[in-house]
Formats: sequence, structure tokens, C-alpha cells
Amino acid sequence: MEDLLRQTLMLAAESSADLLEMLEKIVDSAEYDEDTVTLDPEIMDEVRNFLHQFKPALAESTNTYLH
Repeated sequence: MEDLLRQTLMLAAESSADLLEMLEKIVDSAEYDEDTVTLDPEIMDEVRNFLHQFKPALAESTNTYLH
């Protein structure tokens, strides 16, 4: 059980780091003008692709670790 908890916490830490990195990319690439924010379409595509890959991986790991 301890190994299961450790693996789950490691996965959560890695996933959190990846998500924070994506968020940082969005913020750093944004262009701010008085009342608008323009996001870089290439960065947004990268983030969108990451999220599409992240959701199934998260569901799979949750099923593997918690059952």
C-alpha cells in the first residue's frame, strides 16, 4: 500500500509540474494590451495537444494505481 501511495504521489507531482510548465508558456507568450490579451496560437495548440494526451494518461494511471 505504501508503494501505491508513493507512486500516486509521484504521478501527481509530475503531472502538476507539467501543467504548471504549460501555464507558464501561455502566460509568457501572451501579449498584453490595454483591455485585451492575445495568446500565441502555436502555444495554445501545443497546450491543447498536451491536454488531450494528459486526460487519457491520467485516467489510465488512476485506474491502474487505485484499483
